Amino acid sequence: GSGDLSDFDYDEKVYTPWYSDRDQIKHVEIRSGITSIGSECFRDCKNLASVSIANTVKTIGFWAFRECPKLTSVEIPASVKDISFVAFYNCLGLTRISVDSNNTAYSSDNGVLFNKIKTRLITYPNGRIGAYVIPNTVVSIDPFSFSICLGLTSVVIPGSVKTIDIAAFGLCLSLSSLSIPNSVTAIGDQAF
Repeated sequence: GSGDLSDFDYDEKVYTPWYSDRDQIKHVEIRSGITSIGSECFRDCKNLASVSIANTVKTIGFWAFRECPKLTSVEIPASVKDISFVAFYNCLGLTRISVDSNNTAYSSDNGVLFNKIKTRLITYPNGRIGAYVIPNTVVSIDPFSFSICLGLTSVVIPGSVKTIDIAAFGLCLSLSSLSIPNSVTAIGDQAF
């Protein structure tokens, strides 16, 4: 195909054509010519283990891969310029998001998704376990960025961070304490 994949909305009962077969999906290949992965396209694909995204995709939509627990890694091609902040929401097996080095909008560092210049931490993979030290280039911890990271035990927030956005650390059940530096001037609703 070519062009944008449609947006879907499970809450409004606007389902994908493969909705009834979603548990059978193990691999998704977004081929060359597709420009957008629509909202909720692969939501609740419980057995989806791998995704191949062509270098023509520019947008990954809202909840595009929500609740795909067997998805362990994703490679973002150079063409992608817009990723929804909850594209990979509640992917409990996800441990790595990699970004092509030629991408001008995004980057990854040790499997964590950032904007290109690493001033915004966008998505910390839900499946990672243990401690994490946020790079000292980060100014903003984006909405839902660490949300549902059940195995996250500690986070070091550097003095460069000014904003912790909404639900940034929501449902991090193993995170027992956190030190917020004096540099932080705004904390969003339900950040913790």
